[in-house]
Amino acid sequence: MSLSCKNYLIYFSIAILNLSVSQLYAFDIENFRNYSGTVSISGGSAHYPVMKEAKYRIENINPNILVNVKGGGSSLGIKEVGEGSVDIGNSGRFLKEKEKIYNLMYVPLAVDAVAIVVHPSNPINKITSESIQKIYSGKITNWKQLGGKDENISVFDRQDGSGTQTSFIKHILHKKRTVQARIMQSHEEMKIAVSWDKNGIGFISLGYVDKSKTKPLILDGVEASIENTLNGNYAMQRKLVMFVKNDPKLVTPLTQAFIKYLTSHEAIDIIKKNGYIPINNR
Repeated sequence: MSLSCKNYLIYFSIAILNLSVSQLYAFDIENFRNYSGTVSISGGSAHYPVMKEAKYRIENINPNILVNVKGGGSSLGIKEVGEGSVDIGNSGRFLKEKEKIYNLMYVPLAVDAVAIVVHPSNPINKITSESIQKIYSGKITNWKQLGGKDENISVFDRQDGSGTQTSFIKHILHKKRTVQARIMQSHEEMKIAVSWDKNGIGFISLGYVDKSKTKPLILDGVEASIENTLNGNYAMQRKLVMFVKNDPKLVTPLTQAFIKYLTSHEAIDIIKKNGYIPINNR
C-alpha cells in the first residue's frame, strides 16, 4: 500500500468523523460527560477486550452512557453494522466483494499478530508453514512426524468468515483446509480448546496468548511477538478495524466520540496492554 498506516488513520477518520488533523489524537475521556445514549458493537473477538475496557472507562465517567459489546466474529460485525442493528462492526479483515453492498467505511484500530499455538506440554517449539499446510491438509497426522510424541494431532480451526481464519489462510494455507477440524467461534474458545487437548494445534490472536495455557510456536524461524510484528519479521499479521456506515449522518455523535477516543493517544494503553500495536503509534 502506498499510504502509511498513520496516513490511513488520518484519511478515514477525517472522512467518517469530520475531524481536523489537529484534533485527531486528542480526545479526553472527560468529554464523555457531555454525551448520553447507547453505542452497540459486535464482531471480531480480537477487539473484544479493548472494547470492554473502553466500555468500563466510559460508563464509569458517565452512567448515562451504555456501551453494549458482543463478539460473534468479523462476518457478523460487518453484517450487523451493514444492516443497521449495531453502530460499530469490528473486523480482523476487510470487506469481501459481497459485503461491499453495505457501503461501509473502516477506521484502523490496531495491528495484530496471529500465533500458532499448541498445548504447553507439547515438546515441539517451532514449526514451518509447510508443516502447517500438511497438518491442515491431512498429510501430517501424528506429532511423531514432526519430531514430537507418537500422538495423533487434534486440529482446531475458526469458523468461515473469521478475520483470524482469513489471515491464517492468506499467510499460511493459501487455500482452505481439507482435513476435518473442530471449529472454534472465538479466540477464547480456541485458547481453552488447545489448553485442554495435549495434542491440539490452532491459531489465536497474540493478544490472547497465555503461556500457562497455550504455547506459541516459532513460525518459520520467527517468534510471534510484538517486536517481530513491528519490525515486519513476523509475517502473519493483520489490521484490526472498526466498520461504520459510510455516511456521517448515519453515525451518531456518541459513536463518533467512541471512535475518536479509541483512536486517540489516551486509549493507546488499552490497546497495548491487550497485546496489540496501536495503529497511530506504529
